[in-house]
Amino acid sequence: MSRTIAFAINGIARADIGGHPSPHARTLLHALADERYRLAALHDDAHSDTVARWLATEGFPTVHYYQGRAIGDPDGPQRRALQLRRLVQQGCTIDFVLECDPTNSAYLMGQGHRILHLMNPPFARPEFRPDYDGTMRPWDEIVTSTDHLRELRAHAPGEADL
Repeated sequence: MSRTIAFAINGIARADIGGHPSPHARTLLHALADERYRLAALHDDAHSDTVARWLATEGFPTVHYYQGRAIGDPDGPQRRALQLRRLVQQGCTIDFVLECDPTNSAYLMGQGHRILHLMNPPFARPEFRPDYDGTMRPWDEIVTSTDHLRELRAHAPGEADL
């Protein structure tokens, strides 16, 4: 059995914003391949050959396994868990998963997988995060809430030191 690193194409190899290859991920994957890890690409495309060509064209190391979207797969983290299960059924020993989606990471950790969660700087803004629900709390509301908490703490017995 070989040691395998599974990685998400979207958000790891390919930046979610603009779809350009991530040079940092390329460097990381080359380093892992140099340590004799086999690589498994997890993607949402129906055709793995398209993903394989893109990775080769962009200078990524050799990928040994591809797990795409199968007919009937659920969306979200359940799909990622099924992809990993299929890799294990093919004889892969998954050492860890490179993932950028916090929802997928949390779900897979709950399933017992080791996760290396990569946060790209564009996700520092809430509206760029994969789990963003479309609403942001207005700044004035945050300031009002913070002021209210300070006032409550100032009047609470024994809490003035906070």
